[in-house]
Amino acid sequence: MTTATKERNPGRRAIFAIAAFALAGFLAHCAGAPPDPRPIDADANSFSAERARASLVRMLGDEAPHPVGSAAHALVLERLLDELRAIGVEPSVQESLVAGRGGIVTRVRNVVATIPGTRAGPSIAIAAHHDSVAAGPGASDDGAGVAAAIECVRAIQAGKPLAHTLVFLVTDGEEVDLSGASAFVREHPLARDIRAVVNLEARGTEGLAHLFQTGPGVGEALARFGSIADRPTTSSIAALVYDKLPNDTDLTVFLRAGWTGLNFAFIGGFRRYHTPLDDLAHLDVRSLQHLGEGALAGLRALDALDLTIPHADRGERVWHDVLGRFVIGWPRAWSASLAVLALASLLAAAWRAARAAPRLARADMIWGAAAVTLGITASALLVFGFAAAQSRWHDAADPWFAALDPWSAACLVLALLGAVLGCALPPARRARPAHVYLGAWLTCALVGVVAALIEPAACLLFVAPALVAGVAGWFVSASATTARLVAVVLVSFAALAAIWLPFLRGVQEALGFSAGFVPGALAGAVAAALAPLFLETSRRVLAALTASAVLAFVALALLPDRTASAPIWTNTVHVQTEDAADWAFATYGAELPPPLRAEDGRLERLVPWARWIPTTHVTTAPRHAEPAPRAEVTVLETSDIHRRLRLKLTSPRGATTFVLGFPEGAVEVAGIRSGDFGLQGRSPQSSPLTFVGIGPEGVEIELVQLDRGDWRFHLADACSGWPVELAAPFAPDPTRVPRGRGDVSIVATTFAP
Repeated sequence: MTTATKERNPGRRAIFAIAAFALAGFLAHCAGAPPDPRPIDADANSFSAERARASLVRMLGDEAPHPVGSAAHALVLERLLDELRAIGVEPSVQESLVAGRGGIVTRVRNVVATIPGTRAGPSIAIAAHHDSVAAGPGASDDGAGVAAAIECVRAIQAGKPLAHTLVFLVTDGEEVDLSGASAFVREHPLARDIRAVVNLEARGTEGLAHLFQTGPGVGEALARFGSIADRPTTSSIAALVYDKLPNDTDLTVFLRAGWTGLNFAFIGGFRRYHTPLDDLAHLDVRSLQHLGEGALAGLRALDALDLTIPHADRGERVWHDVLGRFVIGWPRAWSASLAVLALASLLAAAWRAARAAPRLARADMIWGAAAVTLGITASALLVFGFAAAQSRWHDAADPWFAALDPWSAACLVLALLGAVLGCALPPARRARPAHVYLGAWLTCALVGVVAALIEPAACLLFVAPALVAGVAGWFVSASATTARLVAVVLVSFAALAAIWLPFLRGVQEALGFSAGFVPGALAGAVAAALAPLFLETSRRVLAALTASAVLAFVALALLPDRTASAPIWTNTVHVQTEDAADWAFATYGAELPPPLRAEDGRLERLVPWARWIPTTHVTTAPRHAEPAPRAEVTVLETSDIHRRLRLKLTSPRGATTFVLGFPEGAVEVAGIRSGDFGLQGRSPQSSPLTFVGIGPEGVEIELVQLDRGDWRFHLADACSGWPVELAAPFAPDPTRVPRGRGDVSIVATTFAP
């Protein structure tokens, strides 16, 4: 291109690149929409979200929250059994008392059924959980999973049967330390025959259902899943990242038991997760359709495996979906070879392009790599700073979840600005675009080689686009026409954008912008693929991008940080002891109104052994007339050095949760000894014994008092909501909702046996 042409058309390539980037972002956004639900009269052997939703409506009834042990929990359980019988499946209920971590004992009721396969051998399972948190009705988490599992079983019965016996498992107590799954793998005889499972979950109320976690030895199943699923949304790097997070689902328990499996969940609408808005009105039926389609495809993919072979002998795979339309991938063992192939192809293309002036070409490529690296860094820092400034401006630490689409658009604008700034280095601006292209993609290929050697699950993001760029790179040279250069850049950009931009959307749904450098770096890397077209960016284009970023900041600053559809979370707990009453508040990411700020000293005054309710503010509260929990004490055995006691705990006000603080000693609950609770060496102040899901019959505990000193027991029960005579401590606000355990009333007492 001549100097005269540059002067006549300053920034034309940059404008064209910006338009291509905007189009890619729009297409990725469209690809993030779940599929339309199939009607209730769809083919019997297919998954119908409308049929599944009708089943869910019947199961949830009045949509009351149904945590473990509540009256609503028992009703949902009975209606679930009715739904299974209606499709010709005879279920059974496994009841168990489970000792979990941190001194939590949970009474669970799992629902189990079997659908025979066509041959003998190991079984596969489909799993979800039927309990909800106390704050919400659990239509998505995990009512959608239960309804999808029922519809999958019905579709399998109506169509081609599975080769393996299918175990239908709906666990209880998932929200309480995965208690039901633990009880099943430890106690149920069917657990011994299961080798693989499809687990269904939700961490929101909308969006695509991602296959976000896998077990060992499912490489062949993943390849089959990608070929038979209508809209596969999955990535090996997503599974890698999830495995590094502290989050757990029932699949965690199943993997520890030696099973393998596939874990599906939709995660959009995070602010409604574990709140009263996790209801039927906010459940996107399209997400239910995508969840069920993925589960059915996953079951058939696992069914095709030879489950008599150990997981380690079946091989692993690296994979990623492309715009949710199909899955690409290769055996994990191929990663290093393919990464080296991509690098070698680009090196050969670079050598060919540099033959005329090798020293100049090498300098251009180095500056091109520097421009791309600087652009990605600038994008990450811009998004990070943007998010941090917005968080300080708003009254919420995560304002983006109230308007995720505008935030995503702002992220793309900032990524473009960062990529353009990276190309503003004078040596880079003087470099030939073809050499900048090769330098940029050589950098990507080098990262791919490093990833393939260190963690192959992450390498596909770099290696697959670099392979395309390596082929396209043979068509560029210092003398290439503008049309050819633009075509080559866009082909390589498309290969990167088709993989990275949909993945970026999943990252934003999962993490928001709390770690803004992550979505910023991802979006910046996509924008940086257009670096050869940004070298002639005019000041007007740069000014326009800067102005767009400023306008985006102003627009998002003016948007509400919470709405009735995307509220913030505030739990209110009333704690009443023998001599005091307090309101305790836990707020997530937003300050409480000034009248509810903590009073001096009252936070420390709050009963310390009831700190399983997180609190950030405490203030004086009125008392109510509801009775304290009761403990009937029976002395079973005495000696000079110890005493064995039996305590029967009951709640006159019908609470299903008890907290018992006691001096150090041996404890036994229904045959479970204290060694299973993880309480040794801890004081009752820091680790009480908590009982969840206890019915009106109460719970019995046996303790061995190690000395004959003066023992004092602390006992509390907890009910959802507050006593009717207590008014809410602050005015109703539709943009504030309880979450998780929700609003709770605790009544505490002490006694000496």
